Amino acid sequence: MDKKRYLDNLMRRWEFQVDNGTKEVQLRKQLINQIRDFFVSPRFGSGLDPRIVSDIIRRFFHLAGEDITKIGHDPHNMFNYLRSSDDPRIFYIRLGFFFLAVKETISDSRRCEILFNEMQSDIICAGSPVEITRYEGIPVIYPAGAKELDQALVNDVFVWLSEFTKARKHLKEALEKYNSEEIRHCLDELRKSFEEFLREYFGNRKSLEKQKMKIDQLFNKAKINTKIKNVFFQIWKYYVDYQNDDVKHGDKCEYRDIEFILRVLKKSIFDRITSVSENPRVRHQFSPRMADAAYLLVNKRLRGNSCFEFVRGKLRASPGFSSSNTFSS
Repeated sequence: MDKKRYLDNLMRRWEFQVDNGTKEVQLRKQLINQIRDFFVSPRFGSGLDPRIVSDIIRRFFHLAGEDITKIGHDPHNMFNYLRSSDDPRIFYIRLGFFFLAVKETISDSRRCEILFNEMQSDIICAGSPVEITRYEGIPVIYPAGAKELDQALVNDVFVWLSEFTKARKHLKEALEKYNSEEIRHCLDELRKSFEEFLREYFGNRKSLEKQKMKIDQLFNKAKINTKIKNVFFQIWKYYVDYQNDDVKHGDKCEYRDIEFILRVLKKSIFDRITSVSENPRVRHQFSPRMADAAYLLVNKRLRGNSCFEFVRGKLRASPGFSSSNTFSS
């Protein structure tokens, strides 16, 4: 397990606001009760060895940056610490510390599985604005509607966009609009994020549409295959057309388009540019494959998506582009 990556993602995930309503407050109480039962309740099996409990609490407060010698190893001190903030973001970050402390201490997978299932049931029943999943076996709670943050579509981009402050700011705003279902504004912010990234990267103030020559020069220097370049610029063109015709002027965008656009930007455009980058500000941490572009077109979950159909229609109409196999059901 990559501990640093888990903690980095945990902090970024809770940069976004969450509704602090009655349901959410009640849910937090229930989750703390589940943690209490995790230590002592028979439904989790036998009680935990006091030494294991002490180790979990020590690790938890270490991750939280607190001095355990001043707090002590009593589990109630951890429960009180979890409930001490009214800000749900702080609560869920601290809860993430608990999950990591448990992962590093306990090998009883059955006990951890029960905890996950019980918390998942509480979250579903509460109708709260959060959801739960797993990251390498560790429970992960995140703002409802922000699942993209946990699917490597956004987290990796956030890592290297930290050096491109304007682009990162717009990406953060886009995800906040995504959570509140402000469709057009979300897509506008995604475009601005991409545009500002290219401006900061190339050191100019050109519009998105006018950066093609700079990217072409970058690809030529990296000796990218001509056909691969053509695929990239087709996707680029259709993305720009979609933004101008369907978002900016036509207002024909739909909420379900957003995930597709995230995939287009992350897998087909961001990854391709950063994979050949010599810019030291781009901290590239993955190995992109152009096969990801094909994935965008054959992913059956996107059938019927208006943006997907838009790109598919454009590609079918492109001279010399064979679609007989690409679009098979």
